[in-house]
Amino acid sequence: MKDAGMRWITANTERMRRYRAESAQDLRLDHVRPPIRAFFERHAERTGTRLATLAGNVGEWIRQQLMLRNPEGPMPKENREENSQAFVDFLTNPHTQERQMPHWSDLLAAGFNTGFHWDTQGHADVKRDASFRYHYYHKGAMLRRLEHGDVRAYVVLKPEIAGQVAKHFAEMAGAMVKQGLLFEGKAGTPNLVRIRKDHMVFYIDRHDQEEAKKILERYLTRHKIGSDEKMVAQKGGAAGLWWAPSPDAEEERIAQTIGGGIGGEVSHHRMAALALTAEFMKRLARAHRQTGNKAEADAFEAEARRVEAILR
Repeated sequence: MKDAGMRWITANTERMRRYRAESAQDLRLDHVRPPIRAFFERHAERTGTRLATLAGNVGEWIRQQLMLRNPEGPMPKENREENSQAFVDFLTNPHTQERQMPHWSDLLAAGFNTGFHWDTQGHADVKRDASFRYHYYHKGAMLRRLEHGDVRAYVVLKPEIAGQVAKHFAEMAGAMVKQGLLFEGKAGTPNLVRIRKDHMVFYIDRHDQEEAKKILERYLTRHKIGSDEKMVAQKGGAAGLWWAPSPDAEEERIAQTIGGGIGGEVSHHRMAALALTAEFMKRLARAHRQTGNKAEADAFEAEARRVEAILR
């Protein structure tokens, strides 16, 4: 059974309330022409993430702000040659060759497997050329994490390192495999590195966090590839490394209550975004009051109170 006390971003403590307020303050807001409710509804519709509540739709906008390097700017164009080279780097890495599974579909085989594999299809929420395509899977890791609870290590690379993402992922994962850690991990294509900030994610048993921390910090420090960009997570001991507990059952319930009708797994970024909605909507309410838009101010203020009550 997973250990209790895994809540982080939703915790009802003075420290976390202050952290949520500071993080929400960092989100951009036009005080002269603050966005109205319809703006967030249209944004959620356009991205295919519309939820049943106002906070849910505001949260989906916040999630984009937290994840994307340039939320409002143009998406970088795919460099096919660079993506192809990253694929070659992954396949020819000694760690990958030693423990390689041919394709994502092998995970569906009876008994599953353990090793490195790749996904040629991409994922629904990002373009095919900007997806989490490189993976390490361990058949026993999930059950162990379910027993102890897990944490997620996020690695944020410097944009100029984008072309080397597959190589560095294989090396970092290989170092943890060599140490005998049970974990799973994924990394994006070079184009995803230019679009998003969460370029690699390692799902680690909470009991192995300290050992994994040493390995990842040592690698990032030696190679100097980590970015100083900020994430809503717990800062690691090296540039580009951040930690976040995976949402537990209570946070899953909180996310559903705030957003309503959320399908699938609640990621850390979605949970963080929903947790920031109360503070951000209070900012929206104040901005609308200053412009004289009472209807919008009242709506955002009422929804902020609802979310605050849930977080308590």
